[in-house]
Amino acid sequence: MQRIADAVANWLVKKNAINSEDSALYSYAMFCVMITLIPIILSVIVGMILNVLFESILFITPFVLIRKYSGGFHLKSPNVCLFVSIGIIAVFILGIKLVLQYELYSVPLIGMMPFGVLLFIKSPIDTEERKLSERETVVFGRIARVMVIIFLIIVLILAYYHIFRIAIPISFGIILSGALQVPCCFIEKKQ
Repeated sequence: MQRIADAVANWLVKKNAINSEDSALYSYAMFCVMITLIPIILSVIVGMILNVLFESILFITPFVLIRKYSGGFHLKSPNVCLFVSIGIIAVFILGIKLVLQYELYSVPLIGMMPFGVLLFIKSPIDTEERKLSERETVVFGRIARVMVIIFLIIVLILAYYHIFRIAIPISFGIILSGALQVPCCFIEKKQ
């Protein structure tokens, strides 16, 4: 991914769209865009394959929004991350499909609660791969907590009115965001 970002920045320099001094900045920006778009694109593709496109978009939206500010476990290699992400996203979207198909609504609705609490307490998680400044820690923590509360409330209201087709995918997004903080909590305890 970094090579693609670098190639785009170099292409912009060659086309005189940017100065060569700004190449690193544009490369970093392109990398950040790709990191955000890849889970969305993967979710859409898997959702189309499993015939749950609407649900896959509802799942990935809270995940991307919460994850951006909550932090969590990151793999060191972007390529390994890509392949692991494909697997995790596919498993979660398949889980959404099965929960809706077999009406197992209480499983993710109950499961999202401890992950929501974890996200609320631990966000943001500072890792070696993504170091945060003091200001980022405060601001990201507030944003993550507000988003978690909003999404939890939305899910609970939707569940109350039996709108499970929307509630369940959002709850899975909360669960995955929280699940990616769990390894960091174990690492933190060891240190």
